[in-house]
Amino acid sequence: MAEIGAYTGYSTVRFASKQRDTAEAAGIESHYYSFEFSPEFATRVREMVNFAGLDEQVTVIEGAFSDQLRILKGKPVDVSILCASYSDQQSKTK
Repeated sequence: MAEIGAYTGYSTVRFASKQRDTAEAAGIESHYYSFEFSPEFATRVREMVNFAGLDEQVTVIEGAFSDQLRILKGKPVDVSILCASYSDQQSKTK
């Protein structure tokens, strides 16, 4: 599974955990790829993944997705999820 835009790692941990459990129950291998543009957030995602014990299940890939897409070449990625939202909190607080 591939995720584009991990932000804080919440969805990374939730999806990767479920993917791991489902794959283990089915007797198949799986891996989760999480792309995050921001170095700051990529670090946070790695911390969350480590805390959840998913280091072997998840690869966090830092940088622009368009520059990093080649990493998935030849890898079995069955599902791609893009969860995107934008919130302009500053304009709401003025």
